[in-house]
Amino acid sequence: LPNSDGQLTTHIRQSIDEEALSSWMVQQPALAKLLFASDDISADGASLQQRWLKQRLDVRQFGFGQSNPTYLLTVRDIKLVLRRKPSKIAHPSSHALHREYRVLESLTQYNQRLRNTQHHESLDRTIPIPHPYAYCKESSIIGSEFYIMEFVEGRIFVDPKMTTIGSTEDRVEAFRDAVRVLANIHNVPWWEMGLENYGGGGRKETSGGDEQPTYIQRQLKRLLQVSSKQSELIKASSRSN
Repeated sequence: LPNSDGQLTTHIRQSIDEEALSSWMVQQPALAKLLFASDDISADGASLQQRWLKQRLDVRQFGFGQSNPTYLLTVRDIKLVLRRKPSKIAHPSSHALHREYRVLESLTQYNQRLRNTQHHESLDRTIPIPHPYAYCKESSIIGSEFYIMEFVEGRIFVDPKMTTIGSTEDRVEAFRDAVRVLANIHNVPWWEMGLENYGGGGRKETSGGDEQPTYIQRQLKRLLQVSSKQSELIKASSRSN
């Protein structure tokens, strides 16, 4: 997608059952509050809300992304993003959307806590993330696990060198901001935000007196397994074409 910086959308390339999605969305309290708060339909039953939403829901798929198919959902002037697990996966534990969603929820709570306490601080220590609205672990709705989050206006840089940024000053500022956000992430007290059991960190773990691989060692081993499986899938796809 030349000159698009990845933000363009296309027609749906991996199909979604929009009727089933609409039915699920109206049953999620956070989404229902967002979609129906200022409309007379908020007082009607779920079946009427579903019909109303199905008629107004526009679904497009982002043209660029990594790992997971991602869609833009538009309902009137409200924009949301749906991120789903792909139909073909390289490893059973890959694309763990429930873990992504858990981190987003925790960081959302962290940001809110900061906003309530850092009124007089000049340094912004929040983490720039979209607001998570709802998660679905069932594959019966649209064919795979997914979650819905806030749509945030911005640019998606296809080239990691960010060559589409015009001036040197703007490029320097962009990289400085990336460093600032990384520093903010490292300052998150994850043990206070419900993530204390999220991973083993860099410690040696023991089980019955036996030393176990650390979290980082397990991740490296798993990434190598995923990479090998992805290569097999690519080769198989090339042969079929």
